[in-house]
Amino acid sequence: MKYKYKKKRKKMDKYIFYIIFMIFNVIFGLSGLAVLGGGVFLIIKIEFNQYIIIIICLGGIMSGIFTLGLFVWKRTKKILIVYMIFICIIIVIEFSFSLVIKFHKDTNYFIKNSIKEITEVTEEQKDEIINVSVIIVSSAAGCGLLSFLFAFILYKKLKGKSNKYSKDNGDDILKGLDHTNLNPDISTI
Repeated sequence: MKYKYKKKRKKMDKYIFYIIFMIFNVIFGLSGLAVLGGGVFLIIKIEFNQYIIIIICLGGIMSGIFTLGLFVWKRTKKILIVYMIFICIIIVIEFSFSLVIKFHKDTNYFIKNSIKEITEVTEEQKDEIINVSVIIVSSAAGCGLLSFLFAFILYKKLKGKSNKYSKDNGDDILKGLDHTNLNPDISTI
């Protein structure tokens, strides 16, 4: 009885971590779609440039990783490993991009001039827009980090101890065996 409860508990833990993982994956996917939509909006409003291409590529990759995360349950371990590798790459890119937006003078100047082409704003509002952009990109990276953490926990739960000779599964190995004739006849040897 205790073994069945423990087995059900482990299975329920996997579902709970999968649901938490999926919540953060959906949030990550929505932020990827928002980044993609923002990049398309910028291409429509201002001229074509390398920063907007980076934004669109980043949003597309984030949406692709989100889609990959949707298929984790069916083909668990291998896709989960690929998911974690891609999400680590995106986290590094997003944090780097937010640092470039905030501290690189040429990029900061370019963004301020591009904002002027979209709408009329003051210098303080331009600085505020840049700060909000950094916060948005950093929070998308933070959500990616949470997705990575729960993907790692889910991977550990799915990996588990699946050795068929372990103590927990010992009853399954002996199931159906005839235990009545355990003393061999020495004369037949």
